[in-house]
Amino acid sequence: MNIYIPVEVKVRELEGKTLLALAAAERGHTVIIGGKEDTLGLARRGMLKPGIVHDKSLTPSSAKLEALRELNDGGHVVTSQDEENGLLEVSYERFARLRYSKETCAMAGRILCWGSHDAQGVRNLCGPDAPNTIVATGSPRVDLWRREFSEYYKRTEHLTTGKLGDYVLVSSNLGVMLDFRPFWEEISHLREKYSRDGGELFDEDVEYAYYKEAGWLTCLLSEFIRMIRALAVSEPELRIVVRPHPVEIEEGWRVLIGDYPNVIVTKEGPINRWIRGAKALIHNGCTSGFEAAISGVPRIAYAPIPSEFEQVVPNTVSYRAESLEALLTAVRTVSHGDSLDIHPHKQAEEEALLRDLFANLDGPLAVDRIVDQWEQLATPSLEQANDWARLRRVVLSRRLKSGVGWALAGLRLRRRRSGRWKSVTKHKYPVISDVEMQTMVTDFKSCLGRFDGVVCERLAERSFTFRRA
Repeated sequence: MNIYIPVEVKVRELEGKTLLALAAAERGHTVIIGGKEDTLGLARRGMLKPGIVHDKSLTPSSAKLEALRELNDGGHVVTSQDEENGLLEVSYERFARLRYSKETCAMAGRILCWGSHDAQGVRNLCGPDAPNTIVATGSPRVDLWRREFSEYYKRTEHLTTGKLGDYVLVSSNLGVMLDFRPFWEEISHLREKYSRDGGELFDEDVEYAYYKEAGWLTCLLSEFIRMIRALAVSEPELRIVVRPHPVEIEEGWRVLIGDYPNVIVTKEGPINRWIRGAKALIHNGCTSGFEAAISGVPRIAYAPIPSEFEQVVPNTVSYRAESLEALLTAVRTVSHGDSLDIHPHKQAEEEALLRDLFANLDGPLAVDRIVDQWEQLATPSLEQANDWARLRRVVLSRRLKSGVGWALAGLRLRRRRSGRWKSVTKHKYPVISDVEMQTMVTDFKSCLGRFDGVVCERLAERSFTFRRA
């Protein structure tokens, strides 16, 4: 069976989706994983034989509806798992309304959810006629948070954290001032993204709420800057690693923090490695709080400014510090090897919450559960072999044309904007080297003792094929 898996944000998705590709190829399926242009794009243009197209969302916009129709008309079967997850809020209702609709759900062969919480949220949106295609499989990203992947991170620590010594990780989900896309462009993007035939999901009330939230996040950013500086001074032997969100600009953090020898700002590699090696994670309302909880890493939710916009759910599974003094004390505690004082009742509540949010904390990996679902959708039409020589000619031709186009566009941008803005695509998903991909595959094989018969070959700059030899 043909399976096409697009990747939007490299540091967020590539490892988990590579593991998913390996699991599918292990069972004899042929997989393309990589840039949207080589997966969704080629599928929509009829350049790929019919297969499973595993999309990142079912957002009910006009553009998405058109894409789903084209894929279905081309004989493809769409499955989806929302990479934004929507698990940061207590209620799933608002997220479900923005990211799903009855119409888009009806056009998907499977809606693969992170756990019971989002699965029920999608069912509630669809109402009494909710399709039986909504399944809580868990996410491949959560597979990597499980403790049996500790050996995988030990093998890869030399790529990021190996020579740092003791460090705490500050993970950002603050955006706004540090986002690579200016605020007005973000508003414009959201208007377009959540517009659809017959109405607007991003109405004026929602838009004005973004202004209020941006104000709070800006104030919270100032407190994080103050905290990082204070931590650098009070713990000079401890490294403070600041991890920007994938859409944030590293240099912005460096400029705002200033020159402190034990502070490192980096987006190198997936965040998983950084969390595993940290003495503690510091965050506010970030998915990394869930990951640290599942991986058994101490986590501190720094919440000095109360707000209705706080993403309380990941903060709930973290030790809460509401003042700079409390934060510094908590970091000092964990850096000396002691445990934070968390009541057993709170620990039990955390465990119950995590199990509601994530279906794959134990038992079969999510990647295997997802392949199980795909195989239930198998038909002879999805087994047709692609013409690989033709596909490589297509992607090479596109690359040459794109190179000329980017060169001309670059000249125009330099005249108008001094080359300030990067391509959104290149920012989120830069080119993957052969060494990077092959190292990842080798480490997965070694860690799990699986996938020995699977081969990985480059298809394009940002895309690879996986199949059984």
